[in-house]
Amino acid sequence: MMSPKENLVFEMNNLNRTLCKYLIRLSTDEIDDGAWLDLNDGCGSVLLALRWYFGEDIYNPDNHKITILTPDD
Repeated sequence: MMSPKENLVFEMNNLNRTLCKYLIRLSTDEIDDGAWLDLNDGCGSVLLALRWYFGEDIYNPDNHKITILTPDD
């Protein structure tokens, strides 16, 4: 099992790969809804990894000690 730090590094690397992929594509073409899904998924995974890294019980939203600001829809 990965430690919280290892998990955070793993998820950040995954998000970085996804960002680079779509940045390259966007510089020459357009991106589609699949890009939105991939990027949103990667950001959500990093968010959970951050919560775990900072000691939160990620499976209990009532126990969140850290406020991570996200834009409203």
